[in-house]
Amino acid sequence: MSRRRANTTSEKVEGVCVDSPSDWRSKTGSTCADYTNLRWCTRDGGKGDGWGGNGDFEDWVAEGFRTAAESCCMCGGGQEVDIFMETLGEEACSKGETITDAATCEAASRSLGATFSSAAAWPEGHPRGCHTDGRRSHVWLNMDPSGTAQDEFAILCADVADEEEADDDDDDDDDSASDKDEDDSERDGDDEDEDEREDKNDETKAAAVNKERRDGDKKAADAKEISAERAAHIKLEAQLREKVVHTHAALVHNLKRRVQVGLELHRLDGDDDAGRKDIEKHKKAVAYETRSKAMGNLMGDMWKEMRMFAVPFYEERLEEELLTLEKQGPELEEAYNKAVGELDKAEKSRPAA
Repeated sequence: MSRRRANTTSEKVEGVCVDSPSDWRSKTGSTCADYTNLRWCTRDGGKGDGWGGNGDFEDWVAEGFRTAAESCCMCGGGQEVDIFMETLGEEACSKGETITDAATCEAASRSLGATFSSAAAWPEGHPRGCHTDGRRSHVWLNMDPSGTAQDEFAILCADVADEEEADDDDDDDDDSASDKDEDDSERDGDDEDEDEREDKNDETKAAAVNKERRDGDKKAADAKEISAERAAHIKLEAQLREKVVHTHAALVHNLKRRVQVGLELHRLDGDDDAGRKDIEKHKKAVAYETRSKAMGNLMGDMWKEMRMFAVPFYEERLEEELLTLEKQGPELEEAYNKAVGELDKAEKSRPAA
């Protein structure tokens, strides 16, 4: 393995933009793809044609996330990363990190002008991570740790700036340590007791550093777990909020329809003159258009008979509808109050950030 690493070359493909984070969500669960497909945003970070009067992007930010304009590439945000391709058959990245998420791997395939395949298209012996074939015509992502490298596959890597800076810092530390060793070697008159004390101090410092590092890793893992729980809770709140909206709309529709039916029944009971006036008006119109008064009278008599037989059945149907609406009213009101209570309870029990 060391012999192959000595001959490893890392070829930079180009810089690409990836959504940051790759699993970005709004407070209603919308993704970067949703913002793109529904034309909610533009590439310069503005509001798209499909956004409408929905306020600002800041109004829809989920807890712990930034706006779509800051996080989504197609909305003017995201993160720029450099893509590198290792020597064919190499199993590890000599520059940057192995790509392990689908969004970055798919972005790398676009930079190569290659087609991207999901895990369902793995060829046999596929190496773990994001990689391409020797012709750069296809890119795969394999997260199976049992994958093995083959000569016809090249690992694709994403450059992480923080790691480069850390490497520079490590080089500086190595240089400083080397200078210190040279100074120590030139000192005269150091006794064994002083060396032993320095060794013990170094061991104590190293133990303290290791403990601090372990504590930091534990805190980071705990914070990640809390963040995932909080994101799931926020998604639940969005679903409950939609339930409140739907139950309220059903209740309002019920009340509105009850008023409309009541007014119609009142009109039919007490305003029969208005019906006769409408018939006379239409009868004159028919006589004028047909140039036949007899035709007008014939149609008028027919409408009067239809009204006489139809009104009772119409009133009966309206009365039945009103009874049904009045029966549904308390049930709809109870459903609305229950949805409001569930949402209030969920908001109060939201995990801390």
